[in-house]
Amino acid sequence: MNSSMISDEYVQLYRSIADVQIKVRGRAEGIWQESDLPDEDLIDPEFPVIGQLESPPVTAGAFAEALELIAAEMKEGMTELAEDFGRCISLIHDGTSSYQWMKEALRYNPAYFQDVSDQNGIAPWLPHFLAEQALRPFLQVLSEKAAPLLGNMNTGGVCPCCGEPVRLKVEAAHNKERFLCPRCETAWHRSASGCAHCGEKEEGAVIRLTVKEEPGSELEVCERCRQFVKVIKEQSGEDRAAILDLMTIHLDYIAREEGYETGETD
Repeated sequence: MNSSMISDEYVQLYRSIADVQIKVRGRAEGIWQESDLPDEDLIDPEFPVIGQLESPPVTAGAFAEALELIAAEMKEGMTELAEDFGRCISLIHDGTSSYQWMKEALRYNPAYFQDVSDQNGIAPWLPHFLAEQALRPFLQVLSEKAAPLLGNMNTGGVCPCCGEPVRLKVEAAHNKERFLCPRCETAWHRSASGCAHCGEKEEGAVIRLTVKEEPGSELEVCERCRQFVKVIKEQSGEDRAAILDLMTIHLDYIAREEGYETGETD
């Protein structure tokens, strides 16, 4: 995979964050209540699981703790933003703010975090990035617990667990394929043919774009809805969807240059 668009330092930062998230997942297991997951016969298979929970898959306190751990890891390599990290930590130590950050992260609401940045003199990207990364370990635990339900779901162009737009597909030998979610790390198979986003099955509507000098990656694009999915032929030993998504970010740029999107709301 061609990762020349991103520096080795940034890739290492992402890996370090992923390692912190693994530790947080261990703690998240301890606060998970099986009763939080609806009975299978009450699940609507056409909507993501997260929207059908009676309560969030994380508490405000656990979310704030995870955010602080991730901020500490990031700050070591980004000392020029030390004051910005400090402002973020101060904000989430307020119980009301930590709950609000958690809620808006679950909603994936970039506008809210942009307001936080503007009002507190923080780097524009930082609050939302921290909130999103702090939330992900809890979404990953939800994915594990909901795994028995996910195989029977058909949520169209979004992840059956967390609702993230479909963006990444891995193809293995014998035409076996699975979709991966970089947000909650859910892996799922899709029985329906056609566009992964809109379901279009007309011949010629869904095509593959190859990337010059990179036989291991392709773009699957739909001429009807103008959305795309990144297709990776080989995983190259990396099994974390978030890292795979980062390492193929050049495919996102290529797709957007050609006029395709992935369904993000921001």
